[in-house]
Formats: sequence, structure tokens, C-alpha cells
Amino acid sequence: MAEKMSCPFCGTPVEVAVESSPEWYRDPSLPVYRIDCHDNCRRYWLEAISDPHPQIDPTILTFLDSLHDEQRTFISEST
Repeated sequence: MAEKMSCPFCGTPVEVAVESSPEWYRDPSLPVYRIDCHDNCRRYWLEAISDPHPQIDPTILTFLDSLHDEQRTFISEST
């Protein structure tokens, strides 16, 4: 189910959805986080999910901290 929030990087309303991983992924049972935002912002989201950095906006870290480790494992761009 998609969650709506403002992107902490650009302020654009974004949709964050959990989907099934693609079959080619190493573990298709892991969820995919689909972030609907600009390419540059998706890179920041990916960095925040894979390895949170101090300069990442606290708003996104608060959201990501609510995820468990498996949910942080994979991120997909929206198409």
C-alpha cells in the first residue's frame, strides 16, 4: 500500500510503495520500495536506505528508521 509524503529533498509530493521484488533479484521474497520522485532524489533515498548519512534530512531518516532491515535491502525506481 502506497504512503504519501513530501520528499525531504525537493518538497514534491511523493508516493512510497512496497511491492514484490522482481524475479531476477537475489531474493524475490524481499519487498521493493518504489519511490516516485526525481532521479536525483531517488539517489538520495537509495543512499539513505542503504547507509544513512548524517547530512540526510531527518524527515527521511525517521521514515526509514521505521523499516526493518529486509525492507531496506532493495529499492526500485518508479516507472
